[in-house]
Amino acid sequence: MSEEWRTFCAIELPPDVRAQLANHAKQLRDAVPDGGASWSKPENIHLTLKFFGNVAKEKLTSISDAATLVASEFSAFQIRIGDTRYVEAIGEISTINII
Repeated sequence: MSEEWRTFCAIELPPDVRAQLANHAKQLRDAVPDGGASWSKPENIHLTLKFFGNVAKEKLTSISDAATLVASEFSAFQIRIGDTRYVEAIGEISTINII
């Protein structure tokens, strides 16, 4: 049986965007300290484009090559982070929006 890795395609965010998102996460943790959420470290924050799930290790190079080829067809883009809002559903956060 081949080794499998949990795999996804993501965009690495610039440090200033990750810092802004980390600040939003802090605001949410402070607003709902008993929320039970698990929070990512700022250096691990990214924008996931596609989650592939478990992928055989020997397929990773071809997936990476295909993603690189597709990405080369697109221009750079800007991302802005706005306000943090959450919707409370009977004492639990059901949705978090960062606009």
